[in-house]
Amino acid sequence: MVDDVVIQLVPVCLLDDTFAIVAHHASRQNGYILFAKLNGQPLNRAWITQAEIINGGTLEFEMGILPNKSWGTE
Repeated sequence: MVDDVVIQLVPVCLLDDTFAIVAHHASRQNGYILFAKLNGQPLNRAWITQAEIINGGTLEFEMGILPNKSWGTE
């Protein structure tokens, strides 16, 4: 199982040339997102924008065995 992926961005990106997606504790059992962070800040929505991706950085997911029914409800 892959826990993270790095997307190489084109040279015109503003801040960083990569966008990383990391799923902490991902496994067959831990298939639910407990919470997420974008560049170290809490992300309480279940979507990101193209602008957030092309600015580079890191999207982190904390994975768990049970769903967090309050995450991503904005």
